[in-house]
Amino acid sequence: MSDTLTSTIRCEIVKPLDMSWDDLGRSLRAWSMPMHRVLNHAITALELGRAGDSKVHPQTRSYREVGTAWEAERKAAADRLERGKPYGGDDAIAEIEPGSVLRLGAAGLAYARWAKFDKERWRGTMSLPTFRAGAPICIAGGGGRVGLDVCDGAFVISLPMFPRGRGRVRLVVRPYGGSGFADMRRLVEGLQAPEDAPNGIKVGDCRIVHDSGKWQAMVSWTRPRPAALAGGRVMAIRRGMSEFLIGAIASTDHREAKAWSETGDDLLRHKLAYKARRRSLGEQRRQSGAGARGHGETRRLEHITRLEDAEARWVQSKCREVAAHAVNRARAAGVSTILIEDFGAIRGDGDAPIEAMIAQWPFAQLKECIAWVARREGIAVREVSVAYNARRCPLCKTMNEESTSRVFRCSECKLERERGLVVAWNMSIDADAQGPRHPHDDAKRAAKRTRERIKRAA
Repeated sequence: MSDTLTSTIRCEIVKPLDMSWDDLGRSLRAWSMPMHRVLNHAITALELGRAGDSKVHPQTRSYREVGTAWEAERKAAADRLERGKPYGGDDAIAEIEPGSVLRLGAAGLAYARWAKFDKERWRGTMSLPTFRAGAPICIAGGGGRVGLDVCDGAFVISLPMFPRGRGRVRLVVRPYGGSGFADMRRLVEGLQAPEDAPNGIKVGDCRIVHDSGKWQAMVSWTRPRPAALAGGRVMAIRRGMSEFLIGAIASTDHREAKAWSETGDDLLRHKLAYKARRRSLGEQRRQSGAGARGHGETRRLEHITRLEDAEARWVQSKCREVAAHAVNRARAAGVSTILIEDFGAIRGDGDAPIEAMIAQWPFAQLKECIAWVARREGIAVREVSVAYNARRCPLCKTMNEESTSRVFRCSECKLERERGLVVAWNMSIDADAQGPRHPHDDAKRAAKRTRERIKRAA
């Protein structure tokens, strides 16, 4: 596991400080419009170089091909202007030359995408990457290329986007959300720290994109991973559907456990509403007939794509919100380890609607969100088995009959608790009994689960 954390701060570009918005917008459009063609040319050249056993390193070849493609784009724009048949923006593309840092950033992006494909080539899990219109303008980080400062209470990014001699472009930016402001403040303070007090905070690449009618800057930064908390309490988390998340912190002697929950009612209602809307759109499409519809398949299915994107964004926001609540509670209670069940898939009892809903439920997404926020706070995350935990009494250890009731009732000691709490309670007991696990044990368990999934699929 890496000792550092890398994330991205998304900011809105408010205004430039040393030039007008017209000049900045014209330059950004001149670099953005041909960017996807430049990147696609570089990736194609990298693949051809590999097929031809080129002796040039792919990173070097990527930089050369980006420069060649960009000069070809500028020349083609100038030729169209001379013939009197220009495309929109050709005058800016032919006139405004990108700086070497922009070429280096584009080359790095093309190489990174191609290298990922080259790694997965044998498995066949992805195809050769391609870029579409709207590809980001990349400014390579490192070496002080991306500067950050505070001016009159506002955050300012300085970037060397033009060729040498033109100076740096300073942009006033506004981070999105409270966490964005906090991360940007921490990044600026870390970069301004004295050289004799290193803090491990570094700024990476900066990418500029045009989204939702605004120019936005995405700044990558790296900081050290917080030191793992030691000797703290343990929180067990159970994921479900009727209760999206149930967390429990057991007492030292495991005779009692305090629980809290995050309801899944709103998520279930949204899922059902999106499902009904998709069904309605599908019926409307079938009723439209098989005649000519125009604009191509992408345009024809645009309404369904927007619906699916809206659902994915809502679910992601819900998972992030629940994960933040869970980790905040853990931090307030002095928790050093979070336990979460290790199921890879949940199956219903043959009920097709339930099976379909379970398959769409964001169990894995919630787990990843919790793990990321916990690592950011220095809290360890462990996966544990929950086999038979819903039947075993956490006090007297009696195995009770399986029940579909949401309330657990022990036949011996008469303990009555919500079933999700009992599962989380038993998770804490089992984890303490097993003691700390070696990474090799986790790897063996993961391999076993993979073999079982392959057998079920077969």
